Amino acid sequence: MIAPEAGLPCFGGFCVFWGALALQGEFRREKCNMLQKSLAEMVLRVNVGKKKANLEEKNATCCKNLLQKWC
Repeated sequence: MIAPEAGLPCFGGFCVFWGALALQGEFRREKCNMLQKSLAEMVLRVNVGKKKANLEEKNATCCKNLLQKWC
């Protein structure tokens, strides 16, 4: 007998065991993919935050330079 989802031979209750292992592996892959997506989103948020901070710093420097020229 062959386990349909894994293509492995079946001997009594071992079909269920191999099937459970295959499901656990799939669950782990999905969990890992979700974690990677959330980490990528966090990195994007951090990068956007850094860009905003850099722009604000440049604007502040520009304003400071303009004020110094006028005074």
